[in-house]
Amino acid sequence: MLCVVHARVSSKRLRFEKEQGEKYAVKEIESRGRFNLEDYKKRLKLLRQIYAGDNQQEFAERIGIPFKRWNNYERGYPVPRETAFVLMEELGVSVEWLWYGMTGNLTKSFSLKLEEAERAKRDYEIAVRKLAKAKESVAEKEAKRRKPV
Repeated sequence: MLCVVHARVSSKRLRFEKEQGEKYAVKEIESRGRFNLEDYKKRLKLLRQIYAGDNQQEFAERIGIPFKRWNNYERGYPVPRETAFVLMEELGVSVEWLWYGMTGNLTKSFSLKLEEAERAKRDYEIAVRKLAKAKESVAEKEAKRRKPV
C-alpha cells in the first residue's frame, strides 16, 4: 500500500517538475529575444481558426491529438516535435512560423489562407471601430435631442 501511494505522489511530482521545466525552457528562450510567448499563442489560435473555426475539439481531432493537449498548447505550453511534424505535413505550417513567425517556409496554400485570415481580421477591426463611432454619434444625437431648450 505504501509503495502505491509513494508511486502516485512521485508521478504527480514528476509531472509537476516536467511542467515547470517546460515553462522554464519557454522563459529561457523568450529571454534571449528570439521567441515571444504571446505571439506564439496567437499563431496557434490563428492556425486553428483557419482550419476549424473556433472549435478546438474539431481541430485536435483533425491532427490526431487529444483536445486537452491542444488547449494546453494554445495556453502557451510548447508544441513537441512530433506534433510540429504533423502540423507541417498535414497543414503546410513551418516550425519557423509556428515558433518565430517567419513566413519563408510556408506552403503556398497555407500562405494564401494566412493572408486571407489576416485580411479578414483587419476588416473586422475596421468594422468594429466604425460601429463604435456610429454608436458614439447616435448617443451624442440622442443627448442633444433630450436636452431641454
